[in-house]
Amino acid sequence: MALVDGSLANAAAFNNEFVSKVSDSVVTSNIDLNSSDVVQGVEITKLQRELNSLNSFSGKTVNTAKDVKPTWASTNYGSSTDSLQARSESLDVALASFYAEKASANGVATLDAGGTIPMSQIPAAITNDLQYISGWDATANTPTLSDATGTAGYMYAVTVGGSQDLGAGVIAFTPGDLVIHNGTIFEKVDGSQVSAFNGRTGAVIPQSGDYTKSDVGLANVDNTADTSKAIAGDVTGTLGSSTVVKLQNRDIDATAPTNGYVLMWNSTSSKWEPTSAPGSSLSFSYRSVTTTDTATTSDYTLDLSGASFTQTIYTAVGNTGKILEIIHSGTSLTQEYTLNSTSGQTIGGHASGVLKLYTNGERFKIQSDGSNWRIVEHKAETNFVDAGALVITASTTDPTKGGTVVLDKVYWRRVGQNAHIMMNYRQTTVGVNGSGDYLFNIPSGLVIDTGIIGAEATAQGVGSSIRNSNLGNFFGHLAATVNMSGGIALWDSTKVTVNMCATATTSSSLGTVGSGYAALGNASVSYHLNFTAPIVGWLS
Repeated sequence: MALVDGSLANAAAFNNEFVSKVSDSVVTSNIDLNSSDVVQGVEITKLQRELNSLNSFSGKTVNTAKDVKPTWASTNYGSSTDSLQARSESLDVALASFYAEKASANGVATLDAGGTIPMSQIPAAITNDLQYISGWDATANTPTLSDATGTAGYMYAVTVGGSQDLGAGVIAFTPGDLVIHNGTIFEKVDGSQVSAFNGRTGAVIPQSGDYTKSDVGLANVDNTADTSKAIAGDVTGTLGSSTVVKLQNRDIDATAPTNGYVLMWNSTSSKWEPTSAPGSSLSFSYRSVTTTDTATTSDYTLDLSGASFTQTIYTAVGNTGKILEIIHSGTSLTQEYTLNSTSGQTIGGHASGVLKLYTNGERFKIQSDGSNWRIVEHKAETNFVDAGALVITASTTDPTKGGTVVLDKVYWRRVGQNAHIMMNYRQTTVGVNGSGDYLFNIPSGLVIDTGIIGAEATAQGVGSSIRNSNLGNFFGHLAATVNMSGGIALWDSTKVTVNMCATATTSSSLGTVGSGYAALGNASVSYHLNFTAPIVGWLS
């Protein structure tokens, strides 16, 4: 059998054609390889016809297209230019060259059993240097991969997950990952991906129902609108409609307030209740008192005036926080108002009847602590009061002022516990000296507290200025040539005396102002006293 245009045909049918062209091993005519004949219905063309004839001529059966070289018994085939041997040898060279170039550089590509070009023969520019080799079991390392023996561009797909150390440390692989050798080590390309979601594939767009509240961390969130959510504690209702019913977990009275009211705690009802707020709409009770009186819980300000009397304060028990303000509005030091308490309760730590209001404008503000009264504020400071002319007496015989008195005035004012007193006197004609130390009388109604400052009811006379107290300063003059200065000492609870030093042009002397020195018997003499002294009963 011989191969004719890819089909097998009867070789004998072609031998006749060949024999008709040769005689005694000598080619009798040229064989035209460009012509074609039809033998038994099969078209024989070009080189195929020659090969079939050679096959029969040599008696060799040709099984493949490359198996075409005949066996030649003689090299003498006549002088024909179409020598069969020459043609055969030329054909052998062509075929050998063709098969040498298969799958070789600068040669031709071959086909594999599947009719495709093997990956090894496809240029890297087309494959991008990557070649898929096979799947890979990462647990068993099958096929065996190693950084040291891998080929750059070789790529494997993980079919079984696992962990392997391919030379650069342990790597965990999961199915779908790719393992590619970069020329030095194998690297993993994460192949994790979502293939489907809730039955949908491709570019999945989230839809309602894809997730539950738990999926997004909102398991404890309900579906109630914020404005409809219930609230508790001091407020009831919902966020959209709420009512404050308590304050610090204490009930609020349901009474509707009016303009200017505030909430105040009522310990009796144990509720917060609407009450008039401080401001233009809030007023405190005021009551004028001119005679003995007992205050009530409705009182706030008590304005005392007129002749002296006693003002009784209601009980502090059960009236915690209550405040009373008591004011002295009298006009004389003889008007004293005594404060009495109830049931032996104290006022500022003082027993009932001890505290008094002595001076105009003096004010006590007291507050109940539930058991007694505490002094919150005590105002005891007045303006200067005109006490009239200076009264001058003496330790033995009282002097008499001169006929012409230019200045004669006493002023005082209260400063807390003390009286601040100023005395000024000047005459220009002689008076009567009297005898002994001069005594300057303080304003009527004031009594100096000798328990605080000791008194010295002893005459000193000229040449002595020793006293145990100094309440203030003295300045004066005698005629036009003698200046006097010194200190003021307490004589008794209502009088003071002056210790001074007199300086003249040519001499000076010490002593007490009196009949012995700077006496009123001089035509021109002046006294100026400025001092303070604690007064009996007065509190700071």
